[in-house]
Parts: sequence; structure tokens; C-alpha cells
Amino acid sequence: MSRRNYADEFRRLSILILMLSMGCKNGTGTSHGPSFGMLHSEPIIGTGINMDVSVQGTDVKYQHQPEYFDALKDAGFLSVRWFIDPSANPAHWEGMIRDALDRDLIAVPVLWADGNWSPEEFAAYWEKFALYYKDYPNDKLIFELLNEPDAIDLKDKDRAMEFINAAIPAIRKSNPNRILAIGGPGLNQAENLTHYVTPEYLDYQLEDGSGFKEDKNIVGVFHMYLPYYFSHYHGSYLEAGWKDIVRNKLEEAASWSEKWDKPVLLTEWGAWGPPCNFDEDFYVYLKYIVDECARLDIEWIYYCGYMNNQWAFSILNTDTGWNQQALDMLTGVKAASPPALSPLLNAEFNAGTRQWKTRGPVEISDTFTAGLSGNRALEIDFQETSDAAVYQENLGDEMGRKEWSECSRSLISLTKNKPYRVSFMAKSQGDSASIKIGLEYKPTNNMIWTSQAITITSKAEEYTLSYTPTKDIENVRFLILSNAKKQTLYIDKIELKKID
Repeated sequence: MSRRNYADEFRRLSILILMLSMGCKNGTGTSHGPSFGMLHSEPIIGTGINMDVSVQGTDVKYQHQPEYFDALKDAGFLSVRWFIDPSANPAHWEGMIRDALDRDLIAVPVLWADGNWSPEEFAAYWEKFALYYKDYPNDKLIFELLNEPDAIDLKDKDRAMEFINAAIPAIRKSNPNRILAIGGPGLNQAENLTHYVTPEYLDYQLEDGSGFKEDKNIVGVFHMYLPYYFSHYHGSYLEAGWKDIVRNKLEEAASWSEKWDKPVLLTEWGAWGPPCNFDEDFYVYLKYIVDECARLDIEWIYYCGYMNNQWAFSILNTDTGWNQQALDMLTGVKAASPPALSPLLNAEFNAGTRQWKTRGPVEISDTFTAGLSGNRALEIDFQETSDAAVYQENLGDEMGRKEWSECSRSLISLTKNKPYRVSFMAKSQGDSASIKIGLEYKPTNNMIWTSQAITITSKAEEYTLSYTPTKDIENVRFLILSNAKKQTLYIDKIELKKID
């Protein structure tokens, strides 16, 4: 469906949307956020989750697939939040937004801004973004303006608020009733919400003379990863007094809501999950925060569903599915097995060759001229030997993140007696090429499985093969193996999916 038709559909439903905005509830009994002047008693986002992926994927983030949103919908989440890249055109995110709305999920894109911008440049980005999405429903697409200014080296708190102060009037030109989620500077802590998200720092004035106080479609947001020694470190026990730390911060955020008569949302919270932290403490931690937020009428978005299978915060694994015990605390929903998802990173090479390594006499590069899937593909130049391979394995010290190396999680794993499908697109440079696909146990380099030789022709084609392991295996290495032939080939869109 074109963007124009998509917007027209929403216009035709405007009357229904208005009715919903006045407090109508869906079939589950959960009311959705209002679109034209929020009623303070009405939920805005319901139970939400962050999905730390991107449209094209990176060297450490999975590439978005609509099936991810199917999985979180099935798990009982009502809203989804993700980061948007300031270098991308607003249209870049439309597929993800549509995927969310098509599944009746509330979409909360949040800008990970450019710290070198001026307030005027920040406002110009949001004005362009808002104009592009002005016809999308106000209660199903929420703009969160600025994620953690400290993380982009915007550490001057007053200047960070100048960004927000400039952006709100720019957005209101085309989106007078859009829900805008506003956090304070720093790392969006509760104390920065209460001190900075106020008329003193948000002194903008709209054309009708109204400002922060009068705007009923502004909600406050904050993040909380407390106590930090537990949320961001492995093998840490919760210490005496941790509940007081959490409760005080939540109550501080709730006091902002009461003072300014605006809802407040906790858009990031969470901790390293098992096996990174102890099971009992992790689930006690989840339950306490969920219960306290309910007591204080604070809605929340958990961090996170996934970034990749090794990410210490992830509660969704492409092979094993959801952490059901976590879901019991967060949504209370028993999730089915998720759709078939691949654990491989940068499998369409939008991030060049990153996460793909070599051994033996072989060279790799990324190319824009292969004519396979998308804009880029991997070019492999094998020498005449069977020892050469291109492979992907567990993340190491990428980005200096201890989460990869200290958490005892696997990027690629296999489940006993479950069939797996390997698929990829490829073509040879010349008459034909010959490769094999292999799986190894990384700690010992022992081969788990090797496919039969696959002949790759000069025509772009999709290749599919299957394998069923006879035992559960963690820490798997995925390989593209030379078949003892000097050859050049192109490969793209590589997937390894468990088929239930």
C-alpha cells in the first residue's frame, strides 16, 4: 500500500479514532491512548518493550523483520519503541512504523540525535519527520524527541533542553495533537525530568499563545537502570536497600506527573538477564518494578526484547524464543514459539564485511554490483585450497562492550532434533563456483556438520539446504567453505532458521 493510500485509510477512520480517543476500549479491556487531548486516566502505551534493531541492521544489531513484531504482539506487548538514526530520511522508518500499526501496536520511535547539531538543526529534523507522518493516528504513533543526551556527548543540560524547546513548536505546526514524549537531559534520569522538563526550560509559545502548561499531549519520560551494580554487571546480587533506591526514583517521577498534571512513562528499564545475573534476583527485580509502577500509575517500556542473541538485556532468542519467566512478570502471557528468525548478523552486508571473518587463503569485500538482495553483497575470492573459509561466530570485544564476552550467551545455537533451514542468494563470477556450508563448535573447532558441495552458477539464484542436529549445541560457528577451487562468487541474504 502506498503512503498516500495508508494515510487516506486513516482519514476515513478519523471518526472511529476520535471515539477511541475518548476512552473506548479494545476487546481485551485495555484502552489505548487518546489522540486529541489526553485524558489523564487513560493509558498511553500499555505494556511496552524496546526492540533495539535497525531497518538495515548493523554489525551488532539485527535487521528488522516484520516477524519480530509478530513475536512481541504474541507475547502480550501493546507498544514498541526503537531508536531512529539522524542520518536517515524520515521515510526510512515507514516500513517499521507500518509493521507496528498493522499489528495494532503503538509505535514509539525515539531520536538518537547528532550531538554536533544546533537546536535549530534538531528542530528542523523533527519538523521534517512530523510533516511526513502527520496523517498517522495520534494515539498510535508517539514521537519521543531525544534519547539520553549524554550518550551523544550533549552534556550541557541547559543546551539539551534548548533542543527540545526548539523542536516542540516545529512539530506542532503539522501535528497539533501528536503525543510528544519529553525527557530531561543527562541519561533521562528521573531527577532531570523533575528539574528540567518544566516551564522554566520549556518556555516555547505556540501561535495560539499556549505553551508547556497548556499542552495536554505532552508526556514526561525517564529511564531507570537502578541499582546500576545489578542492572549492568554479571553475577551481582541485589543488596539490602535496593528497593528503596528504586522506589524513591519512581516516586520522584510520579511527583512530576502530579505537579504538572501530565502522564509520565518509564521508557527504558531492565537488567542483564540470566545467565548473566542470578535467576532469583532477576525475576524479583522485574516483579518489584512492575508492581511499583502499577501502584504509582507509571506506564513502562522494558529494555529490551532483542538486539542480538548475545545481548545481555535481551529476553527474546531466535532459537529458544522468549524468556517465559520474564514474560510472566511483564505481560502474564504464555507466548507461543516465535516465527522462524535467523541469528546471523549483517547477513545482507549493509554494514560492509563486519562480523564476517576469514581463515586460510581467501579475501572478502562488499560490493554494490552483485545484483542479489538489496544494494550490497559479499564478494568472496577463494584460492585453490579446501582450507579457506568465511565465517561468523560469537561477538568478542566489539564496541568495547563487556556484555558480549562476560554473559555466557551464544550468538548461534542449535536445538536437538529441530530442523534448520540454511538459505542464501548467490552467483559466481565466471562459469560456476563450488562451496559447502558448515557448522562448527567454536571452543574446539570440531565440525558439527558439513553440507554436500553446492554448485553456484553465474545466474543469481536462491539456494536452500537443511540440517537437523542430534543434540543441543551452544557457541556455534557458521561457515562458508571453499570446495578446493580457485573462484570468485557473490553471496547475500544468508539465513539460518529453525523450522518448527
